[in-house]
Amino acid sequence: MALDSEVKLTVELAKLFPNNSVRIVAADETRNSLLMEDYGRRSLQELLEEPDRALATVEGVLSVYSTMQIGTADHVDKLLSIGIPDQRLNILASDFEAILSEVEHLRIEIPGILTDEDIRGLQALAPEVWGRCERLGRFEIPQTIEHGDFIQDRFF
Repeated sequence: MALDSEVKLTVELAKLFPNNSVRIVAADETRNSLLMEDYGRRSLQELLEEPDRALATVEGVLSVYSTMQIGTADHVDKLLSIGIPDQRLNILASDFEAILSEVEHLRIEIPGILTDEDIRGLQALAPEVWGRCERLGRFEIPQTIEHGDFIQDRFF
């Protein structure tokens, strides 16, 4: 997700899921910043350090996350209308191919990061990415939001 839409998405998710979101005190899209109420709970990392609670904690987080994913499926048009990037399967495959066609932007001036051979290898994967997206689309699973930053430091 592009960072410039993070505030918009966070505000919208707080409206859709007030019981599973931190209360937003103020949002400033021009500065891409949020002021949120103190959630007053321990971080997921702290809870995971308690072996007797770790599994139940992970199950709880995944339950809330999946509820939010399913719940946003009916709101995709609204999310797109407020500027959330469209990352549905057909767009994902198209973007993958487009990014790889701009080879000069992929070259990083750090040795060993992304070689020309790596770039060619990624470009060769484009048909496979299209095919996998197409096959996945046949399952007719509603396409919804995906948290590309799903790591323990993001959950409280």
